[in-house]
Amino acid sequence: MQAAGSAPIPVPKGTAVARTITPNQAGENTIQVWGYDAASHSSPTGYYSFLVKGAEKPSGIWYLDNSLTDSMTATTR
Repeated sequence: MQAAGSAPIPVPKGTAVARTITPNQAGENTIQVWGYDAASHSSPTGYYSFLVKGAEKPSGIWYLDNSLTDSMTATTR
């Protein structure tokens, strides 16, 4: 198995390996995976798609004037 731009991930015979990936974009992402046997024969390629939720927008902005009497009123933009 190999991730884009990374070295192959060796998996000992008869075992499984789990890897965490961090997508670099919101929306649909697809990873492509395949394996090789001891004789360097490639397995069929598998494609796995998943959705990534976008970042949440801020709920408010607080403007503070550093006078020790700042109010806590949220201002939306």
